[in-house]
Amino acid sequence: RQTAATARRDAAKRSFEAAEKDLPVKTAAAKATADALAAATKDATEKMAAVTKAEAAKIAAEKRAIDAAAAAQAATLAKATADREATESAEQVTLAKARAARLATLVQQSPDEADLATAKEEAEKAVVTLTQRAATARAAQAAPAKAVTETAKAVADAAAQVTATQKPYNDAATALRPALATKNTAEQLSVIAARELEEATKLVPMTKQLLAAAETAFVAAQQAVEEAKKAATTTERPLHAVAFSPDGSQLASGGEFPAVHCWDGETGAAIASLVGHQGPIRGLAFVSNDELVSGADDRSAIVWEVNPGWELARTIGDVKDPTQLVNRVLALDFNGDGTQLATGSGEPSRSGEVKIWNVKDGSLQRAILGAHDDTVHGVRFSPDGKVVASCGSDKYLRTFEVASGKLLRRFEGHTHHVLSVSWQGNGQVLASAGAEGVVKIWNAKDGDQTRTIAGFKKQVTSLQFIGNTPDIATASGDPIVRLIRSTNGGTIRNFGGAADFMHSIDITPDATVLVAGGHDSVLRIWNGTNGQVRQTIEPPEPAELDGGELRDE
Repeated sequence: RQTAATARRDAAKRSFEAAEKDLPVKTAAAKATADALAAATKDATEKMAAVTKAEAAKIAAEKRAIDAAAAAQAATLAKATADREATESAEQVTLAKARAARLATLVQQSPDEADLATAKEEAEKAVVTLTQRAATARAAQAAPAKAVTETAKAVADAAAQVTATQKPYNDAATALRPALATKNTAEQLSVIAARELEEATKLVPMTKQLLAAAETAFVAAQQAVEEAKKAATTTERPLHAVAFSPDGSQLASGGEFPAVHCWDGETGAAIASLVGHQGPIRGLAFVSNDELVSGADDRSAIVWEVNPGWELARTIGDVKDPTQLVNRVLALDFNGDGTQLATGSGEPSRSGEVKIWNVKDGSLQRAILGAHDDTVHGVRFSPDGKVVASCGSDKYLRTFEVASGKLLRRFEGHTHHVLSVSWQGNGQVLASAGAEGVVKIWNAKDGDQTRTIAGFKKQVTSLQFIGNTPDIATASGDPIVRLIRSTNGGTIRNFGGAADFMHSIDITPDATVLVAGGHDSVLRIWNGTNGQVRQTIEPPEPAELDGGELRDE
């Protein structure tokens, strides 16, 4: 109890410290993103103003070009009119001269000098008048030509201005697009940073509450330990009988209390208490490694089975009802208090499901159908039992809320089947094992991948965090059992002896015992702290039946 309370307290303290450390980071990120948003907004505004100005200049230039073209057209019409009038005036001058000549001829033919003078005067007047008209017409003809030239030049100038204003407009419009994109990105990042800041801010008081609760639990646990020690001291009574089992694996003891206690013969750890007598125990004797006889002051003798066999309590699922568990069940995990069991299964390339069962009666508590798009290979409850993580052949790692089955987070990054998943004791970090030969470390809260650990020559098949530490035990097909550090990817220790593809691994929270199993059916147990082999359990030998068939004992 003391160790568990200390672990909970330490985990809450680490969560609180992480939240406090992360808070200024998130604050700075939010400020930086807000500054970037302001700069991007200013830049986009300036670019928009430039586009508007360029557009206005372009429209004005186009209007001047249209006006100049209209003026050119009017001048051209005026010139045509003047040309026509000049031609007509020239023709009239010619006619007048011809008339004057005819009059002169007539005068020469007439002896009347008065008539001659009158005719001559009229002819000269007509010539002068028509000559003046012709000069006026020529002058009028010259003016439209000049106007045409000037308006043509104005048209050319207006067209050049349109061309000149088109480039600034194109440049401004081109610059506006990335400015708007930058502004949109900055706005999105600002929203994300603000949300993360809010979450981090909320986490601080929550973590403080968890820390206070853990410290209270720790104090209560310390009091319970002291009370237990005091009770043990006050209830110490004499022992009357002890006995070793024939193989020395167990030690039984009895005395001034109506119970027989069994201890591990090598380590001294308590194994069981056998309660049934009504008085002090006076005698003990092992009949075999599995049977113990005790005698007591209540005038009774009891034969105890000290190594009872496993008994099947219940079966979950039925081969005849494939709807309960689809296809092969490849993953199992109990929650912290052993009240719930999570299973992972699925039909290859079609479905992957996670189900949570009540251990006491075998009833289904939660079905997360469609948890994956392919077979589920690993399931693991979070340390607080509120979240279950799963991984599968669809290359994804996912987390779900146990109470509702709601998808919380999807972790994307593996390029092959994900075969195993494990939580660090603080519930903040996840590790996953990939068939591509890597271990990936994730932030369990936001789904970010913090590290990829390579160096495995074949699939990483199984992994397990060691309590609250950053160290992970791994099994792979190379076949090497390793102890690695998640914070830097370094190898702490290799465990020798494995000779075939390794499939599964587990390690005690204090790292004293590590066990792994592989394709050769051998169970290997190591000392986790120094890598020495503690025990190797070989598979049972096959036995021949009367019919000539072989079976395993």
